[in-house]
Amino acid sequence: MTKLTIDFLLRSLQGSLKKIIRRSSEAHRALELLEDYHSRLLGPQDRALRIAIERVIRIFKSRLFQALLAIQLEGLQRNSERLQMKIQERPGLIREQG
Repeated sequence: MTKLTIDFLLRSLQGSLKKIIRRSSEAHRALELLEDYHSRLLGPQDRALRIAIERVIRIFKSRLFQALLAIQLEGLQRNSERLQMKIQERPGLIREQG
């Protein structure tokens, strides 16, 4: 495996990790916005929408949803750590390209 390939793999893993962290932050922000919007739906004509938003809020707050976000993040961290360990264990794995 070339140094260029290893660098590319590490950058890809780091990019994926950043995306998951950003998604997690975005999910929390989306929940805040939903709750805010939900609190403003007061009219009787808003009943169906309130119920639908309550379902979405429950999903966002569910342990399953939070666990899935955590699992995705942990998986990427593990992959990144494994790759870095392989690189350290096998110095001959990296060949400089000339």
